[in-house]
Amino acid sequence: MVEDIVSNRIVKVTKPGLFGAQGEDAGNYILRWALHNLAFNSDVTLEGIVTFPGEHSPRAVISQPFVFGRDATSDEQTDFLKERGFHEVESGRWVHPVRGFVVWDTITPGNAIMTDEGVVPIDYQIDHASTQELNRVRQQTGIGKNTSFSISNDPPLPSLNRRDP
Repeated sequence: MVEDIVSNRIVKVTKPGLFGAQGEDAGNYILRWALHNLAFNSDVTLEGIVTFPGEHSPRAVISQPFVFGRDATSDEQTDFLKERGFHEVESGRWVHPVRGFVVWDTITPGNAIMTDEGVVPIDYQIDHASTQELNRVRQQTGIGKNTSFSISNDPPLPSLNRRDP
């Protein structure tokens, strides 16, 4: 990790041929950060894929804003995730029943920072929830079992084919 003082961002470079918890799967590593941005309104940027001189395997380079604060406590992270609609399915593993995300690695120190504005997740693992996890949390909560169209009490929309001259 290197802090870019000019942009106030942290630059992270993976190990050669390894892409964090996603191992050798660069595509899933990139997907993870895209989902992180969607779920938490993060500003993680894929800066590129590089192979340094003398190395035979590529590395991913990402950057994200520098966040000043302290490690968020387990209770603070629990409140943060619940406020955003996530439900804990097992210790440290959270599923969003509508958006279909699963988040884990919320217990590792440093993966979320507590700032004056609240919790900022900086290194959660995130993916699409499995069908089993999604069904389980939807069954437990009753949330996400129906689409918003099917549960609306609003009257039907007028026909879109009808045009008045």
